[in-house]
Amino acid sequence: MNLTLRQLRYFGRIVEAGNITRAAKGLNLAPTALSFQVKEMEDRLGVKLLDRHSRGVRPTDRGSMLYQRSRQILALVRETESEVSEREVTRPVIEMGILPSMVRLLGLDSLHRAAGDAPSINLRFSEMPSQGQVAQLMSGELHFALARELAPLPELRWVDVLKERLVYVTAPQTARRSGQFQLHEILARELAFYREGDSIWRRVHAACSAADLTVPSAQIVGSFFMLRQMVAEGQVSAVAPLGLVQSDASVGRLAVHEIADQPIWHRISLAWRVDTEEQLPIEEVEKPVAALATELSRSAEGYLKVPRSA
Repeated sequence: MNLTLRQLRYFGRIVEAGNITRAAKGLNLAPTALSFQVKEMEDRLGVKLLDRHSRGVRPTDRGSMLYQRSRQILALVRETESEVSEREVTRPVIEMGILPSMVRLLGLDSLHRAAGDAPSINLRFSEMPSQGQVAQLMSGELHFALARELAPLPELRWVDVLKERLVYVTAPQTARRSGQFQLHEILARELAFYREGDSIWRRVHAACSAADLTVPSAQIVGSFFMLRQMVAEGQVSAVAPLGLVQSDASVGRLAVHEIADQPIWHRISLAWRVDTEEQLPIEEVEKPVAALATELSRSAEGYLKVPRSA
């Protein structure tokens, strides 16, 4: 018996929730039924997909591989259904970039529901970092981008849809009960960044400059997967968006702290090219984006906020 699309969907919900009971509740299933589906998948593949611990579950290396592949498969199924279905023939396809941290907080079902909020278009999301979104926006591969900390470019127009508070991330063994660190305390630790000059690097340096603090020499890792691994092992600490680390924090692999004295905020914006503005369904797109922003602000209260002007 082959894996089914339903099993892939169930497995994705488990990984995103980090807990079988929580995933089962969202799927309106009994936890035992969901556990049985996972066992069937493991028996079929002959590998262990989930590691179980006191707080829930996390994917094994093979489980992570299956999760990433299943997301691609399910997205392709939805895309195929849309392209083949007669009702989609007259609906223009609108490609929108979205940040990985937003996808992790929302889950694929929320994106699918949001696309349904724009019935006159076929809204398709592509997960990628901000730099990739801007590049594809400029090349015409994307119609819209949901990106953070956009640099002012005359070719682009945007509206801010979210304010995102960054968190300080450490290994669990160095976590603080208070859940808080002061900025100067963070600088005294071994700090690492994903990339020099990226939006997080710039925001941290700006906050330190405002507080008359100097950022010491920090490691540049170049891979967020490796950065998370190094933080989990206690080699370094990092500043990151909550969405990129929440799943690891929920299973005790990472510890998340508030930067108490100097909160560091990102802005996430909906952007499009000025020269295509007249042809774009901007008002139609703003509705699902607003719904996603509201859902994110509720799921990460205090760390994601909808700007008053949005």
